[in-house]
Order: sequence, then C-alpha cells, then structure tokens
Amino acid sequence: MKKIISICFQLGIVLLANSQCTRQVTHTSGTMNIGGININVTSSGIVDTMTTYCTSTFPFVVGGHWPNISGIGRYMFSFSPPIDSLTLNFSQINDANDTNEQEVVRLYINSVHYSIPSPGTRKGCDSFAVLTPYGDITGCKNCGVAGWNGTTIRGKISTLTVVDTTGDGLGFGGSLFSLFISSPWGNGINTSNKNSPAVLYPNPITNNTQLTVPDFIPSQVIIYDLQGLECMREYFSHSVILNMESLPNGFYFYKIMNEQGAEYTGKILKE
Repeated sequence: MKKIISICFQLGIVLLANSQCTRQVTHTSGTMNIGGININVTSSGIVDTMTTYCTSTFPFVVGGHWPNISGIGRYMFSFSPPIDSLTLNFSQINDANDTNEQEVVRLYINSVHYSIPSPGTRKGCDSFAVLTPYGDITGCKNCGVAGWNGTTIRGKISTLTVVDTTGDGLGFGGSLFSLFISSPWGNGINTSNKNSPAVLYPNPITNNTQLTVPDFIPSQVIIYDLQGLECMREYFSHSVILNMESLPNGFYFYKIMNEQGAEYTGKILKE
C-alpha cells in the first residue's frame, strides 16, 4: 500500500529557478487567465487535490481519491492562446516492484502521446522515478513512492492531458503533479528584435510599417498572431511596406527568410 514518506508542507506559488516556466496553474476546474493565457481545466475518472505532501507537486492528484479510492484518472488542460512551453513535477508514483500497485503516468500533448525523452531531476520528497521505454513515468523498485521535477516540454502547445494508469490495470493511490506554464506561443522568439538585422519603422505601428533588411537578397516575411496563425505574407528585396490596417490591435511576430537560408524573427506591436 502506498505510504506517505514525508510531509513537506508549504502554501503559495513555487517558482522554478532553472526554467522559463514560472507561472503555476493551481485551479483544478474551470477557466482562469494566467499571464494573458486562458487555461481551462477539466478532469475525468478518479482525481483529487492535495497541497500538503510536497512543495513542488501540488495541487493535482490523478488516479486516486484520498484516502482509499483509486483507479484510472486524467486531468485535461487547454491553453488559449497556445503556450510555447510547460514544466511538470511529479511525486507519489508507486513502487514498480509491487505489481498490485504499480502506476504509470502518461502525457498527451495536443491529443498525441508525448514520449518523455529523458528523466527529470531528483526531488527531496520521493525516490527517483523511472522512465519507461515508451517515454512514460513509473515508480522505482523497492523504494515506496517516487517522482521527479522538471519535465519541460517546448513547442506550440494547445492541450495537455496527464493520465495515471497502471501496468496491471488496477490503479492504486494516485500520483501528484504540478504544472507551470511559460508565455504565449511566439513570445520567446526574439521579442526584443536585438538579434535581427531588420529595421521596422515605425514600431509600434498604427496601420503600416516599413521593413528593411541590409541586403538585396530575394526574401519573404510572414506575420503571425499570438496563436501562431499566419496573418499575411509579403515577398520583397531589401525593403517592403507592411499594411496591417485590417488586423486587430495587439502583438504580432514576424519571420523573415531569404533565398540563402537566413532567417530572422521579431515582434511588432499594433496600437
């Protein structure tokens, strides 16, 4: 039976010092706006909440309902606009040597199974968990409960599903996890424009802006909104006027590609 080995109690938001994902999701149902991102949380099966086990893994309990109900469960998260990365911490995953209680935690990104490429980092509340050949997480042998911190996933993420299942289909006790998110997709792409040789004037803009690059190589520029959708595309050499009059006010991101393979990115603010 699952044993709670230690109690590491602390309320509040945990910031990950070694990750860009510092905004913690703590609501367990409904929709909240965190950092400009609408996050909707739903669940199915056997789930619960807990804030009293470990400071780095709360409040989501999946696969268990304390004190003694267990079974397959899942939490589902949707992000609008999509985010560019997230970080998950895990704890209380059962001993892989106990075939009656073995747990497997599986992730789905944008409704597709995500195979975790490498283990996270050790944490103080549990033994170190095991990465399965399928890229899922399970407990370690003869160590009670296990977990790790710092599974970071990058890319355009619209949905995340965390499932607690079992190797033998029984399910027992449930595992805990926390979720931290970063910025809307695209916000991490050279938002200061410091590394781009392109000059945009004016920026911020009202309707039009002139984009100029230092060379005369045939190029194209693509404008994206915060959800990563293409808004416009122009072909040019050296300079082009971007007419954004028909687009709503807000932040946009540009990507310039020339025929020699060079790429530059940056941000545009329309007011």
